[in-house]
Amino acid sequence: MLETVQSIYKQVDRVFIVLNEYKNVPQELNLFGNIEAIIPNHNLKDTGKFYFSPDTNCLLYTSPSPRD
Repeated sequence: MLETVQSIYKQVDRVFIVLNEYKNVPQELNLFGNIEAIIPNHNLKDTGKFYFSPDTNCLLYTSPSPRD
């Protein structure tokens, strides 16, 4: 996970991370100023990607569906 964060944190304004089944947020994540990490009460599995809400003035990029 840390290698992934290191490779993208300069390219984005914010990075949201759901740490399923973690007891503590890794201290290394504190080195990055644009990381927001949470440890949920239960494993959110794939639905964790919907945990955070975007700011109302954000642009979200989603790649087009291969079916489009």
